[in-house]
Order: sequence, then structure tokens, then C-alpha cells
Amino acid sequence: MLRFGRRVDPASMDAEKRGRTRVRAKGVSHIEWGAETIDVSRLPALLLSAQTRALMLALLRVRDLCAETPGPLSQVLSTVAEELDRLGPGSVDPRGERVLAQVRVQEVAAALSRLRSLDTISWTEPAPMD
Repeated sequence: MLRFGRRVDPASMDAEKRGRTRVRAKGVSHIEWGAETIDVSRLPALLLSAQTRALMLALLRVRDLCAETPGPLSQVLSTVAEELDRLGPGSVDPRGERVLAQVRVQEVAAALSRLRSLDTISWTEPAPMD
């Protein structure tokens, strides 16, 4: 038996601008993602710039997991949610030196849906035998 569906194309989450990875949180309302700007001003749960920074880093974690994990976005978001719940917002900060505030996986998914370059690809894999 096969499992199949759609998953995020990791290339569509490219955050490069002029040959460098470029991501930056701009206050509470925007995230610069490569050559794009993600407008998160309509996400009512974002109240602090520290949450926007954590959201930006969570999106980078989603990008990395999409490149590593050949599965659906729901699986990737579940992994990020588990990391955020278990280890806190610092779990998505590779350097561990930023001041971050907690974000929910719903904000991560909402910001991801606002990334205009996001694209999906088909995938199949054998289903696990129970």
C-alpha cells in the first residue's frame, strides 16, 4: 500500500537575496524573506516583535524540515509544534542568542500561507506495516 499526497517544494522557500540567505523580522507586522515580504500584520495573536522573530525562525525550521523530510506539511508543522511546546521558542534559534516569545503553530501555518513563492510537489511512499 502507498501513501501519497502533496508536500512543500523546498526550493519554493528559498530565502536568498543577492546570493545570501536573507530573513529579517520587521517589527510586529512583516518578515523579509529573501526578495519577498511576508505580511503578518493581520495575525491577531502577534503582539510583540519577539514573537515575530520567533515566527521567522520557525519558518526557517519549516524550510529545513521540508528539505529533510519527504512528507506532508502537516507532519512538518507537527514536528515544529512539538519542538516549540517541549523546548520553547529558543528551540528554533540555532544560535540561541535572540530574545524570543512563544508562537503557536497556527501562526507559523498562517505566515507560511502568506509566502507567495510557496509551491507544492507530489510525493509517494510505502505505508508503514502495522
